[in-house]
Amino acid sequence: MEKYKITLLNQFNHLWITLVVCTLIFFYPEISFAIGIEEVLVDRTFSLVIVLISITPIFMLHVCYFIINKGLILKYYSKSKSIQLISKKETISFDLDQIKTIQIFKTYDLAENRTLWMLWSPYHYHIITLNSGQSFYLTSLLTPNLTLPVDESRTQLNKTFMAFPWSFFKK
Repeated sequence: MEKYKITLLNQFNHLWITLVVCTLIFFYPEISFAIGIEEVLVDRTFSLVIVLISITPIFMLHVCYFIINKGLILKYYSKSKSIQLISKKETISFDLDQIKTIQIFKTYDLAENRTLWMLWSPYHYHIITLNSGQSFYLTSLLTPNLTLPVDESRTQLNKTFMAFPWSFFKK
């Protein structure tokens, strides 16, 4: 049995590069002055604006992913090929044979297994639709490396610039 839930480690793995980049940009004026590049000295306000512009989409995406899977626990039983989703309201169990489609939304870099250039590239999500019509959103904060042994004919990979779950908020 594999058990998945949102943990601090999963969140840190998504955000660590963002924190490093923002720290470097924010302290760029001090770094450039310390190494003697006085002609390229950037104003602190400009650095702060660049940090805010770069961190805002990541923050929004991270919060959305957290809201979608907050309090959800996924248990995958590989021997019986079944999944159990446990939330505060209910527990849902189903076999992999009951899955109608799995839509996977990944950035181009992540889908093609290339170097991740954008700060939001590690974020991705799955929409699992059952034969009964029920749909579930599983984000990378909950299941960082989810691969289910399902026929490729039932799996659809969608490549996008930023894997923002627009359809979740249209419900």
